Amino acid sequence: MPPLQRTMKLALDLDNRIKIGNVYHQYANYYEKIAKFDEGLLALDTAFTYVDKSNDGQKLEVYIRMTKGVILRRQSKYEDAVKELLVASKKSDEIKNDTLSYSTKTQLGILSVTMKDLDQAMQYHTDAIEIAKRMNSDRRLAKSYGNIGIIYREKENYIQGIEYNQKALDYAFKSGDSSSIAYALGEMGTMYDRSGQNTKATPYLMQSIAIRERNNEQNELAYSYFYLGSNLSHLGKFSESEEMIRKALRHALSIKNTKQVIDAYQMMYINFERNKKPDSSLFYLKKHVKLRDSLSGVDVKEKIQELNIKYESQKKDLKIKDEKIKNTYLMAGIGIMLFSIGLLYSAFRRRKLKYENKLQESMIQEQNKSTKAIIEAEENERQRIATDLHDGVGQTMTAAKMNLESLKDKIQFENDKDQITFQNAMNLVVDSVGEVRSISHNMMPNSLLKNGLGKAVRNFLDNLNQQKIKVQLFTDGLNIPIESNTEIFIYRIIQECVNNVMKHANASELNISILIDSTELDVTIEDNGIGFNPDMLKDKAGIGISNILKRIQFLKGTIHWDSQKGKGTTVVINIPFQSKG
Repeated sequence: MPPLQRTMKLALDLDNRIKIGNVYHQYANYYEKIAKFDEGLLALDTAFTYVDKSNDGQKLEVYIRMTKGVILRRQSKYEDAVKELLVASKKSDEIKNDTLSYSTKTQLGILSVTMKDLDQAMQYHTDAIEIAKRMNSDRRLAKSYGNIGIIYREKENYIQGIEYNQKALDYAFKSGDSSSIAYALGEMGTMYDRSGQNTKATPYLMQSIAIRERNNEQNELAYSYFYLGSNLSHLGKFSESEEMIRKALRHALSIKNTKQVIDAYQMMYINFERNKKPDSSLFYLKKHVKLRDSLSGVDVKEKIQELNIKYESQKKDLKIKDEKIKNTYLMAGIGIMLFSIGLLYSAFRRRKLKYENKLQESMIQEQNKSTKAIIEAEENERQRIATDLHDGVGQTMTAAKMNLESLKDKIQFENDKDQITFQNAMNLVVDSVGEVRSISHNMMPNSLLKNGLGKAVRNFLDNLNQQKIKVQLFTDGLNIPIESNTEIFIYRIIQECVNNVMKHANASELNISILIDSTELDVTIEDNGIGFNPDMLKDKAGIGISNILKRIQFLKGTIHWDSQKGKGTTVVINIPFQSKG
């Protein structure tokens, strides 16, 4: 029996109303920690029915109101949160309970920071420190010094902020409390990042995340994720930063923490602005402003207008710059032409060609970087989903299958129909296990990582419905070492082409050849299906075809579709090849 259930049973057996109320409050604390806020509020409402006028009853009321204030703050219901916390603080002072007085003042200070009332927050946290010193509590001192560090961070006074965060970290380690250590590490990392010491910040932030994930501190994880995302952005790792901030946003949305969602939107638009992606930046700025205004009523439309004006100004500056370059060339041409028309033309052509070549080369490099980043992000996401399917859903389904099998011989079926129903259920589970495994392997085939391109393609083709379509694979030269990225790109191209055949071609035969020599890699995919008009690809290329072209372009290769209606389709791919050996 879980500890809280045992405690509740004991309280019920003793028929002790205050103890029962305290157990409901402990349930609320648990729900708050794992970010199930509605369940937490329901537990608090139940706990409040056990409050009475006794001293213990008054303590219980303070705990209930304080926890309710915390949950309401996390839901961005600030006015209601303030009311609950002020009542709790007043009552804790009346009954002269240092533990309760410290906690209520700390929560009021945190709420004041959230509402940008930093002077009031400083007063609350200073009072809390005096109480913590009186209690000789290292854990509380760690929390309070960290909270004052946050105030200095908000004031951009990083020197004092780091000083207070170091005090918080020292007391946290002294206390041995893992949650306090995670909190102090995260705040120190954030402080270093905000102060420009970005490299120094990273290990603090990663350690904080590791502890919070291990402790299942769902209520704080989103902040940890987007603080690390901000740090990665400052380090110029925009792709990793975007991935981490999106993780924070997904987590904040999943636990319905509106404040964290608002902050995540803000981090997204700042990250995109740093990465010079104005459209994406503006998109998330609008989402941030809309959600924030719906709660606070603050009108920040001027910020959006300012951003729009900024981007429009940048466009105008670029246009003016281009016009100046053109005018410079024109004036130089006229002047040199007066001296020597022939010499001018020759020199101008050389400079223009050199400039255009350099510009084109730069554009190609940037395009390749962008394409590589997109494709790598796609592969990373495929690998994540494949891992989740295999290690999560797959293992759960396998466990269900084993449990059903263990019950098969123990169940006494009343009739054959029930036994057939049970067997059908077993078959569905078995089919589901196979389907999950197939999807997982197709998204990130282990054979590609272990045995190379040929084996991975063979495994993929073996999973096709061989009764529907006859498949033949011919390979030559696959013993030549291939770069892992090239292997993955070629595998995805073949996979996409085969999927198109299975979906659209209505073919009964499919022949694939993969040939590699010292200079090139050739892939031919041929089916006897209904065919199509290749000219349609120019105007109506879907996501699959676009992904194929994107990968071919990155590999500096070519692809050609040879098809006619009723005469099947042949796809020929040629990739310039350099062995990694």
